[in-house]
Amino acid sequence: MMSVSLSFLKVAWKKLKRNEEPNIERLGKRKKKMNDKVTAFIKKSIHNSRVPISCPDIVKAIYQQFKIDISCRTIQSYLKKALSMSYCRLRQFNKREMALAARLQRQIAAYNYIENLFQNKLIINIDESILSNTINKTKDWLKYNQKQMLTCNRRLVQINMTAACASDGNLYFAINKGINSQQHFLLFLMKLI
Repeated sequence: MMSVSLSFLKVAWKKLKRNEEPNIERLGKRKKKMNDKVTAFIKKSIHNSRVPISCPDIVKAIYQQFKIDISCRTIQSYLKKALSMSYCRLRQFNKREMALAARLQRQIAAYNYIENLFQNKLIINIDESILSNTINKTKDWLKYNQKQMLTCNRRLVQINMTAACASDGNLYFAINKGINSQQHFLLFLMKLI
């Protein structure tokens, strides 16, 4: 008869609740400590990652690569103590938005917008875009004072939305299935008028 730790039973129970199969091969095995190969692998995977990476992802990658079972807490403490990283909330941005020319254009547009509002002009902002599905992870491990990383978006190509917001508080929108064409946009403008 094999002895089983209480922590393994908790993990197995959680996996069964999520309709996942608990890993019987790792039953009763103690968690191992990290060696130099594992630490180098963690540094490389964090450095090369273009998307947010979590501790369970690192645990799975280490197990697949080295067949070593390491706990999430061990990896968390290694990231905090050895690499001086902390678990932070992420915000999506791209390099073009943060360029100096783009920031100056936003300031000029805001100035013109406020000036026209004081003249009691009706301003309608119109935008069309594809509804996109982004990566669900909103936190990642970052070094102290490190810039937030860029993340990739996966898009749902079949749904498009055109919306207009007026300065008097009215909101208009149209959602269509398929790609927005010139005819869709002109039809939206005609209905807006």
